[in-house]
Amino acid sequence: MSLRFLGWLLIVPINILIIVLVIRMFLSWFSLPYNKHLEMLYKFTDPFLDRWRKIFPLRIGFLDLSAMVLVIVLVLCGNVINDILIEQLPLNFVYIIMFILNIIKAVLDIIFFGMAVSVVVLMIFNLVAQHTFNPVVSLLRSFIDPIIFKIRRIVRINNKYADIIYLGIVLLAIILLSVVVGYFYVIAKDSLYRLN
Repeated sequence: MSLRFLGWLLIVPINILIIVLVIRMFLSWFSLPYNKHLEMLYKFTDPFLDRWRKIFPLRIGFLDLSAMVLVIVLVLCGNVINDILIEQLPLNFVYIIMFILNIIKAVLDIIFFGMAVSVVVLMIFNLVAQHTFNPVVSLLRSFIDPIIFKIRRIVRINNKYADIIYLGIVLLAIILLSVVVGYFYVIAKDSLYRLN
C-alpha cells in the first residue's frame, strides 16, 4: 500500500468528520424542535465532542467553542496528512515554520472573521431594535465595546447614528488589519519557499 493511498484513507474520514462537526456546531446555536435526523447527528458527534470537552473545555456565555477548536485541530491534522503522505513534502525546518505560520494565520483569520460578524450583527441590531435586551447582543458587545470606547476617546461623533458610525470604523479597521496580516503572510511564505 502506497503512502498516498494511506493518506487518502486517513484524510477522507477526517474531512467528513469536519463537515459533520461544522453542521452540528451551527445547528447547536439555534433551538430547533426534535427531529430524528438531528438526533442521529447528535449521536454521531457527541462521543467526539464529549471527549474533546473534557480535554479542552471552552465556553463563552452560552456558546460552546470547544467544537470549533476540535474542527481547527482536525483541519491541521488533515493538512499534515495531505502534505506528508499525499504531496510527500519533506519534513524539514522550513515545513515546520510554514506549518506554524499557517496555524497563526488560521487563528487570526478566525478572530478577524468573528469580530467582523459581531460588528455586522451589532450594526443590524442598532438599526432594527436599538434598545432591546438580547443575550447574543450583550455577548457581542462585551467583545466590541472596549474597542469602541478607545475609538470614542480619539474621535468624537455627536450624531444619532454615532454607534453605527463607530461600529463602521471598527469594521473598517478589522478589514484593514486582515488585509495587512494577509500581505505579511504572503511575504513570509514566499521568503520561506525561497529558503527551501
